[in-house]
Amino acid sequence: MTLDADVIVAGAGPGGASAAYFLGQQGCKVLVLEKAQLPRYKPCGGGVPNTVFNFFPFDFEPVIEQRISRATFVYGARQFTQPVEPDALTMVMRDQFDYYILQQAQAEVRPGVEVAAVTQERDSVAVTTKKGETLRASYLIAADGANSPVARSVGLREGKELGVALELETEVDSATLAAYHQRFLVGFGYLTAGYYWIFPKAHHLSIGIGTVKRGEKTMPHLLQEAMTNLGVSLEKHRRYAHPIPIRIRREQLQHGRVLLVGDAAGLVDPLTGEGIRHAVESAHIAANTIVAGNVAQYTAMIEKTYAADLGWARLLSHIIYNSQRFSFDWIMRNRLAFTDLIRILSNRMSYRQFVAKLPLYMLSLGSRLPLDKRQ
Repeated sequence: MTLDADVIVAGAGPGGASAAYFLGQQGCKVLVLEKAQLPRYKPCGGGVPNTVFNFFPFDFEPVIEQRISRATFVYGARQFTQPVEPDALTMVMRDQFDYYILQQAQAEVRPGVEVAAVTQERDSVAVTTKKGETLRASYLIAADGANSPVARSVGLREGKELGVALELETEVDSATLAAYHQRFLVGFGYLTAGYYWIFPKAHHLSIGIGTVKRGEKTMPHLLQEAMTNLGVSLEKHRRYAHPIPIRIRREQLQHGRVLLVGDAAGLVDPLTGEGIRHAVESAHIAANTIVAGNVAQYTAMIEKTYAADLGWARLLSHIIYNSQRFSFDWIMRNRLAFTDLIRILSNRMSYRQFVAKLPLYMLSLGSRLPLDKRQ
């Protein structure tokens, strides 16, 4: 039986594009199937922890929109702004970022091709597309998003939980754009389990609101109200909604010759909703286990590397979202805690370590950051 590739990758987001790159670098014949035409717009705030760039030997400067140097946290009418340590967080547009990685990959890419069904055989996996074509490879990497059809086809990620985010891109006047230059804003108090944001891009702002809890029905209204209070107009802008996969338990992320990465595996930070870092990390692990011939160890390696820490992130999200006003004053405004939250983004600290230090943050009463003067 002739194989079309060593590995088929379903989806060309950061997880799929990265998997294609890592596999191609190790001499694998890779076929990427992407249901959209490329490059495609992807609703996403576009914040990338700089540790992501360390996985690649090439320069990302062509797709960097802004480098973050300040962060503003808001609760109601109160806010504070603090410097962010250099090289912690960078802003990108996902259509450019994802496609840029894919362009560096040694892979055949077929846009406009969607997976309909997956059948596993003893020595291969067969992928049937919605166009009726059947393609075969030794392995299949599912990077096809939170509602992964591939995961459903092989019985993985059953009973998953999904949050939701609403996002848009908006042009603003030069004064507003300058006010958010290299500064992101995160606001609390509008959702029971989520936040709204403003992320700066080179010539516009990415604005959104997201929750890890189902049933918050008034998100468009809440986003409008929050932006009105900040003096940012959202008139005549199309809003995009997308699911946020929530990891609620340890679960199998590999079945036979199929491996899940990124959102398809539910590897999203339950506190921040950020998933790019874990998409790239899981793609790297998936590629290495395939090349080494030990895919049966993939789930255990994901768990050992970082997935277990997402459980601690989930615990912290419960603490913060269930007591937002208290958390704003005694966690986010705490100088030590603020610094450590940024360190988590930089992979210099784990959520488990952060949770263990909560009593220390509570006892450091003299380290609360001052509110912005206009507040």
